[in-house]
Amino acid sequence: MDANPNAPAFPPMHDPRSHEFGLTKRELIAALAMQGFLSNPHVAEKYKGHIHVDVVSMIALRAVEYTDALLAELSKPTLTPAQLAEGDYTSRMGS
Repeated sequence: MDANPNAPAFPPMHDPRSHEFGLTKRELIAALAMQGFLSNPHVAEKYKGHIHVDVVSMIALRAVEYTDALLAELSKPTLTPAQLAEGDYTSRMGS
């Protein structure tokens, strides 16, 4: 997987020199995260009635935060089978 979050989510298959169109990985993941938030009726209720809180902006901000966290995690080296078997996830924590 290309770790570049600005790489196309669906790269052109016919000619790699062609122009890249469409969403980046970051845009696609953020859109999917936002869709998930919006499909949960409790998310909007959580912020409803709070003074100075734009619910849509808050949901968009959270979607991007989760997206960036996922992309950062995906850019880390993959755990070895031995680390998985031992439950050694410390190499992935705090980085």
